[in-house]
Amino acid sequence: DRLRVFFAGLAASVVSKGVSATLNAPVERSRMLLQLQGFPGHIPRAQRYSGVVSALGRIPREQGAAALWRGNLASVLRAVPPYCLNAVLAGRYKALFPRYSS
Repeated sequence: DRLRVFFAGLAASVVSKGVSATLNAPVERSRMLLQLQGFPGHIPRAQRYSGVVSALGRIPREQGAAALWRGNLASVLRAVPPYCLNAVLAGRYKALFPRYSS
């Protein structure tokens, strides 16, 4: 029964993190492009984005709407394991330490 609860919590945290990362992917993609556009040879000065709103508007026009989620799978795969372990094992960590009561 404890194993079933553990895996149910693990599955719920995987889905939760996957959904939240996917919903946040367009903002992360535009943030990454804004950070990288200053490197030589990445984006010509005349074509650089002026901000997040500019990037969110131009990326779908120039590259298609799916480009907003480019790299999302790698982001989810990177973020899911620590998030899941933290979510599932948080109760166990709390049980290791005695509670302070005044």
